[in-house]
Amino acid sequence: MARFFIPPTQIHDDHFRLDGAEAHHALHVLRKKVGDTIDLFDGRDRSFKAEIQSINENTIEGRILKTQTLEKEAVAIWLFAALIKGPRWDWLVQKACEVGVDVLIPVTTTRTVIHLEKKELSGKLERWNRIALEAAKQCGRATTMDVRSPQPFVSTFALSRHPNENVLLLFPWEKENQQTIRHACAGFRGQHVCLWIGPEGGWDEAEADLALKSGAKAVTLGGNLLRSETACIVAAALVAQELSFRSPSTEPKC
Repeated sequence: MARFFIPPTQIHDDHFRLDGAEAHHALHVLRKKVGDTIDLFDGRDRSFKAEIQSINENTIEGRILKTQTLEKEAVAIWLFAALIKGPRWDWLVQKACEVGVDVLIPVTTTRTVIHLEKKELSGKLERWNRIALEAAKQCGRATTMDVRSPQPFVSTFALSRHPNENVLLLFPWEKENQQTIRHACAGFRGQHVCLWIGPEGGWDEAEADLALKSGAKAVTLGGNLLRSETACIVAAALVAQELSFRSPSTEPKC
């Protein structure tokens, strides 16, 4: 079933206005017309059943028939993933959204081979967030995943400089062979999990040292050597399974 993303600002009481690419898709691909009902969601926590009452070029207006507030889960996942090559990164963005990652931050590391020019960044971010939106529409999640600007690995610990009981920092590392994500999550009752996944060449020793000194728990993802994008999805899915995540409205107070 097709779902259309509508910004909260375009819903007023029982009235909605849908425009741009979403309206174009509804009108010119799915051939929606006056009197049809459509499903909308605001990317935060609400979904709507609505009726089309008027169409003006690429703008649809109508009334909200039913509003459902979707319950948020218990924990938000922030994924810091080392940049990888184009098609594989696009796949990662899509699947990370599907398994419930809330914020995805591309990371440059000592062994990262992908380095974006500033002039490329705006277009890349737009593309990545568009992929995330389409994934959210397809999988039926209530919220959208936020893909942010790339950061150097060292800078990512500004979010986690002062670990506290509300935040769990997880650092999958090939040199850890005992502590699993299940063990690391046991007893955690906070609201945010920050998860770092390294490049194909693995973490540099200095990076691992920084992560552990910053309070991250080293964990293993098993005996097999996983590709970077696979490790991202496996780790995020395991965290989700253990903690049943949600998207709080606040930034993690790391």
